[in-house]
Amino acid sequence: MDLIGKIPDAYLIATREGITKRGMEEPRYDEIECLCQAVVQTIRNGGRTNEE
Repeated sequence: MDLIGKIPDAYLIATREGITKRGMEEPRYDEIECLCQAVVQTIRNGGRTNEE
């Protein structure tokens, strides 16, 4: 991201949200929903992420 001059407002780590890696398998709907909820929660918390 730094190479293109963009700095993200927050970082979310999928495995910290309970999503397991399954290689090249497509993400499941519940995983997408989980990450969407994490994004909403991050926005409501003023940008604090699951790393803090």
